[in-house]
Amino acid sequence: MPNTVLLVTADPAVTENVARILADDAEARVEFARTGRAALDRLEQGNVGLVLYDAALTLEDGIDGILEIKARFPLLPIIPVTAARRSE
Repeated sequence: MPNTVLLVTADPAVTENVARILADDAEARVEFARTGRAALDRLEQGNVGLVLYDAALTLEDGIDGILEIKARFPLLPIIPVTAARRSE
């Protein structure tokens, strides 16, 4: 499996923290996409072994984006993540 991780999020704080952790601890190459469309464009180029996808992106890009990637790349692992807090 390629060691490139594609992180799909529009949140710069998440991008910086996750990239640092993955690069330091997992020795993975981290690439970024800010939208579901950008993620699909990058995946078409190949050599991505894992997608971390912010499920709390906009309505068009969140869960729908994950489903679109899964439909096109059924064997590619996708981990939905979110840094959104819920107020109780």
